[in-house]
Amino acid sequence: MTSTATRPDLTHGLPAAVIGPVSLLGVALGFAAVPFVMILGLIGGAIATVYAAVGLAKGEQPRGRCLLGLTAGAVAFLVPTIALFAVMASV
Repeated sequence: MTSTATRPDLTHGLPAAVIGPVSLLGVALGFAAVPFVMILGLIGGAIATVYAAVGLAKGEQPRGRCLLGLTAGAVAFLVPTIALFAVMASV
C-alpha cells in the first residue's frame, strides 16, 4: 500500500503562476481597449496574490512559481486600483 503523506494534497504555486500573468495581461488589455477586462484582471490579481501567499506560507518547493504569481498578481491588482483613485482624485 502506498502512502501519499509526503506529497502535498493541494499546490497553490501553479494556479498562482497561471492566474497572475493572465490577469496582468487582462489589465494591459483593459488599459488598451476594453475596460471591462481590466476589472476581471483586478479580481484575478487579487486571487493570484492570495494563492501565492498561501503557497509561500505552506513552504511549497517551487517557490519561483509562487513568487511569479505574487508579483504579477500584486501588479495586476495595484495598477488599476491606483489608476482608479487617480481618476477619482482629479474629479
